[in-house]
Amino acid sequence: MTGRRTGEPVSERAGDSLLAPRRPHVAMGHGVGAFVREDGGSTTLACAAAMVACLALVFCVGNVSWVNSRSGVVQGVADAGALGGQNVLSRYMTAAQLIDALVLSLGLVGMATMAIGLVLCAIPLVQAVGPTVVDAANGVLTARSKLSRSAAQGLSKVEAALPYLMAANSLATVRANAGDSGSYVGIAIPFPLESESDFGLLDQDDISEKMRELKDSGDEIDRIEGQAVEAKEQADEAKERGWVADCGGAVSMRERAETLAGLGGALNPHYPSSAGWDFSVPIRRASAYYQARVASEAVATGGSVDEMNRSSARLAFYEYALEQVSQSTYVENGDGTVECELRELPSNTDGVRATTLYTDVRWPCTVEGGSTVLHSSWSCPGATGSRAGEASLAMQEQGLVGVCTVCGFTVTDLGRTPSASTNIDNGFEHYWREVVRASEDYEQKRDEQAELESQAQRQAELASESFSDAIEQVKTVRVSLAPPGRFGCVCVVADARTHLSPTELSAFVGSSARMPARVAISGAVLAKDPATKGNTVLAGFFDGVVASGNFGAGAGVLDTVMSAWGDLLVSYGDAYTAFSNQVDSAFRRLEDLGMGRVASWLRGAISGVVDLAAMEPADLSARKPVLVDTNSVVSGAGNDWYSTTRAFVLAIQSVGGDASPSAILSALGIFEQALTGDDSIRVAELTIPGTDLTVPIDLDLGWLADVTKGAA
Repeated sequence: MTGRRTGEPVSERAGDSLLAPRRPHVAMGHGVGAFVREDGGSTTLACAAAMVACLALVFCVGNVSWVNSRSGVVQGVADAGALGGQNVLSRYMTAAQLIDALVLSLGLVGMATMAIGLVLCAIPLVQAVGPTVVDAANGVLTARSKLSRSAAQGLSKVEAALPYLMAANSLATVRANAGDSGSYVGIAIPFPLESESDFGLLDQDDISEKMRELKDSGDEIDRIEGQAVEAKEQADEAKERGWVADCGGAVSMRERAETLAGLGGALNPHYPSSAGWDFSVPIRRASAYYQARVASEAVATGGSVDEMNRSSARLAFYEYALEQVSQSTYVENGDGTVECELRELPSNTDGVRATTLYTDVRWPCTVEGGSTVLHSSWSCPGATGSRAGEASLAMQEQGLVGVCTVCGFTVTDLGRTPSASTNIDNGFEHYWREVVRASEDYEQKRDEQAELESQAQRQAELASESFSDAIEQVKTVRVSLAPPGRFGCVCVVADARTHLSPTELSAFVGSSARMPARVAISGAVLAKDPATKGNTVLAGFFDGVVASGNFGAGAGVLDTVMSAWGDLLVSYGDAYTAFSNQVDSAFRRLEDLGMGRVASWLRGAISGVVDLAAMEPADLSARKPVLVDTNSVVSGAGNDWYSTTRAFVLAIQSVGGDASPSAILSALGIFEQALTGDDSIRVAELTIPGTDLTVPIDLDLGWLADVTKGAA
């Protein structure tokens, strides 16, 4: 075969070809034979050596794995400690946000109630309800002031204790997460340590002076409007009397005008009520009536002398009456006053003497028997002499002209005409006199009402100014937070001891693996969890308040106020604008009660001041701690990362694992007042408006008991 060496025998066995592998040639020397047999197999010694090598590798890898798996635990403990420290700040922020929402919501509800109460004080039909609503608003705003002042002290105390509380909670978290894995010591330090929160406005939240001003204004508006209502009622009563005399009664000016002058249609209209009637109606009716009477009155000729005298007197009176009623006026002024000048007609002889009927030169005169005498008409049978012009009844009574011996006409005859129709209840002039007297009373009461409303408006202007100042205080008195740890916290955790691997792992390899002292740092900040209706710091709070006590006799207006406050609280985050719309809607509903001039003005003034939707609502987003890099926390607070963290690491390594929070803080150069598990901090006190119920908002520090004792 090709490639075969010369002289080499050819194998004829199956499979024994040049392509088959050959067994190695083993030189049995130098001790190799102790591990490999001549036929190429492994000896017993070789197998034993291999097993020993494998076991050594397994146990070595086990030691390494044990060290690696536990060396990183300290970082997890540091992460937990950072979150534990920031969790304290989270709970504080929740309490502070709750108080901010309570302060703002009480202010909004109180001022909205006050606004409605002030407007109610100025609405004539319901002004008696106004003071009750104002009192309810005063109760709400008083509760707000008490809450604000108590919160200013409570929040200041909590912020002063925050560094200690954050350190203590982080230490407790470190110990709880250490378990049996090591002896850890470490705490979280807030950055910065100092508080820059400003609670001065809360502490000065005394709105009582403005409330007194508003209450006094409301009471004064209510008093004045009460008088204005009385004046209006009297004016309405006078108007009703005028309407009855004009066209509302069975016998009236309208009925008399139709019967006596045949007046009808548009010249003699009927009004079914006084609602659409005013005093201009009888003026027009009387003018039409006297025009008709003048046109139809003709001095009788050929009749009796008495009839001639009566006809002449009627014509003179009707012409005078037409002139007077035509000059009568009725004007409604924009300021609420009216001008009622309905001319009163004479009702007897003395009344005639006081008018131009007495002084007008209109009566014919003739010379009879050498003397000038006055007649009722040129048709007088006694007027036989030469004409001597005309004269007045006043001239007759002065003796300048004489009395006719036939007709004998004097001022007395003229006075009988209005007397007959005025002093009995079936004469047109009788009802005109009733209308005139009603108009005089109406004008007086309307002017009195207008003056009272002007006084009420001046008082309302003062109330509007006080309201503006109060609402500005409600908008600005807020919780201004800049607590310790606002940039986050850094937790340093150390395990100062050296740990040996378990003997089960080290026995085979002769010595234990050593895990040296370890240190880890971690940072955490608070991140917002967006507020929704079911996820806010207020969720369920109001229900808890209601369940915690009896609201007593809170009823009526106060129930409505409390209901509005509860609705605002439980859905604060996403119903804020809706609440503003509800206040606007309340104002619109007041229009149905018949707003007067003052109420309408006051509503406009208050609406111009209050823009609830423009107020910044309380931030109700929950804060949750999240891990971040430590550099962003330390440098964010203005500290150098390297020097700060190095100092923390060295200080933590210098204290024992069972040290108390105070001892660790002292090692870090931070001196804080220590608290115990017996301590509790009253953050604020909420007085439920209109009740004696006070709901405390406390910070429970019972969890500090074990930590302050240094329990491992």
